[in-house]
Amino acid sequence: MKVPGVCLTLCSLLTLSRAVPLNSTNLLPKHAGLCEYARLQCYHDGIGAFCPTCDTNGNFLPQQCWPSSGYCWCVDVLSGEEIPNTQSPLGSINCAAE
Repeated sequence: MKVPGVCLTLCSLLTLSRAVPLNSTNLLPKHAGLCEYARLQCYHDGIGAFCPTCDTNGNFLPQQCWPSSGYCWCVDVLSGEEIPNTQSPLGSINCAAE
């Protein structure tokens, strides 16, 4: 019979359409900053993905580090974009001076 198969497919589609993806903005407060949205994306990307660090306002911290590589760099606190020529080994850069 085709009816049970169609019903099962339709029920599955309706259930999945209500699922909330991991990177959904519904998981964040309305005042969330760009950094917090980027953090959600990194968790969605899986193990080994770079996850930015954020301040209490949702902005990027001036120094971002990737623990697996041991390197840090300075970023624009609003956009999270890397400031050129600032990448260096962990602990050897002062982004407050940039």
